[in-house]
Amino acid sequence: MKNFSIALNIVLVVAVAVLFYLVLSDKQPKAPVYGPQVADSASPASFKIAYFESDSLEKQYEYYKEARTKIRAKEEENGRVMTGMRSRYTSRLKELQQRANTMSQNEQQAAQQELAQMEQEFEATGQRLQQDMQAESMRHLQEVKNKIQAFLKDYAREKGYIFVFGSNEYDYLYYKDSTRDITSDVVKLLNERYKAEKPAKK
Repeated sequence: MKNFSIALNIVLVVAVAVLFYLVLSDKQPKAPVYGPQVADSASPASFKIAYFESDSLEKQYEYYKEARTKIRAKEEENGRVMTGMRSRYTSRLKELQQRANTMSQNEQQAAQQELAQMEQEFEATGQRLQQDMQAESMRHLQEVKNKIQAFLKDYAREKGYIFVFGSNEYDYLYYKDSTRDITSDVVKLLNERYKAEKPAKK
């Protein structure tokens, strides 16, 4: 009985030693993977991302620059309209003030009504021009955005990118790999496409 107990202990020790050896001889444990698992078909090589600098695009893309020029021209035109209205109001006010001592009560009331009407027209025109300016600015900028998106759709398909970001100094991209910067390429090709489209518009 004593011999059987000793033999059983030896077998158990050997079994534990074998298990211990198998565990330790296995490959190093893999680090835990957090987040969703990515299939082999979406390997890093196929998961291509790029970005362009929005500020640089705005300064160098010819169609963007033309849109800004049109917006500024409209702003200047609106400014001239408002300045002209204000100038006419000021001139009329001075004229009525110079005549105030010789005007009857009815004439003074009429003058006040006239000035009030001019003020209302000034304010109404200012609001209307501001609304028109906002609508026109949005239209021009949306046209620019549409052109960039249409181009990038083709560009990304050709280059194999699944995401293309527009980046600027105020965004939340805290790190950008400069090898992913496609700004110069995008600007060059956008300008070439726009130059090719211009004759068709004439």
